[in-house]
Amino acid sequence: NAGKSTLLNVLSGHTSDEDAPFATGAARCTTEVSEHHADGVVYVDTPGMDGGYGDDATAWGGLASADYLLCAHNLAVVELEEQEIVFLRSLPARLPELAARFVLVLTQADCAEDESDLSRRLQGILDAFARELSFTPLYFCVSAHRFARGRREQKPAMVDRSGVSALQAWIHAERDGNPDCYWKTVREARLEQAHLLLFEETRA
Repeated sequence: NAGKSTLLNVLSGHTSDEDAPFATGAARCTTEVSEHHADGVVYVDTPGMDGGYGDDATAWGGLASADYLLCAHNLAVVELEEQEIVFLRSLPARLPELAARFVLVLTQADCAEDESDLSRRLQGILDAFARELSFTPLYFCVSAHRFARGRREQKPAMVDRSGVSALQAWIHAERDGNPDCYWKTVREARLEQAHLLLFEETRA
């Protein structure tokens, strides 16, 4: 319920529910892994890691092939819940080079009363994540609803304040990165492994 599906919708260029590729709602909507291709990026939505409904196993299946993990956390919730801590502690063993792949997206950024409140919440959450991950993650504070409203009402200032454009810019920069950027290295390693497996199968 951090708004991850709404976030993925606006990141992939959809600001209304009518044509949005990922289901959203007040109740739990995401029960399966789903993908959407936009601007040379494959966005993958997974169930939340809530320790129930069998969602965790399904979510891990979606994460296994991801280049980057965008972890959505509601800025209104400073303290990490137990299932969130368990999930974070399990990541290093499951996802190699986690520090290079993990991006914390603090959603509902408009819940902060003022800059001081925003700073307090942000620092508390970053400290909590750093304790569990053993590194301070790259992060973005966003409001998908503010972004969508700004786009619909043609208010560039509101769009800029949403923080979504900054996250989009980072994603596109990674998409267009130099030959040594992380995801290209990972893709090359996967391709080499696939070639080796195919070679072994043909020999057998």
